[in-house]
Amino acid sequence: MNDFGEENAARAASGGATRKTKKQPSIFYVDDNPRALRVLTSVLEGCGYKVIAAGTAREALESMEQNKFDLILLAYRLPRMISFKVARDLKRRSPGTPVVLISGHTLWEPEELTHVDAYVGNGASLDSLLTKIRALFGRA
Repeated sequence: MNDFGEENAARAASGGATRKTKKQPSIFYVDDNPRALRVLTSVLEGCGYKVIAAGTAREALESMEQNKFDLILLAYRLPRMISFKVARDLKRRSPGTPVVLISGHTLWEPEELTHVDAYVGNGASLDSLLTKIRALFGRA
């Protein structure tokens, strides 16, 4: 078989036209609750996202120095720091990266949401969180 024939055979075997592979979107998830971290990471990976996790604000800030992420998912309370302050610092390091705040609270002060692109509070469903994440990726 000539090169052209081999190329066509490969294309047919792969289901038709050649496809470009899409980069897997990355989510940086920061939460000090190991169980929540494990469960939500599993769900997000099942939805096709690459998840990198951190358990403290310090780990988050250090990781942001060395990595670039497509979205940041941030638990409201972290040891030694409230997340809206972490969100501020993360936005300074990567201004274009969307930040989603998750919390058991439903009411926040306006300054707590200044550096947050979306938030999910008490009573919100997992579907609601995933919808917000998809919407933020759609904006990028």
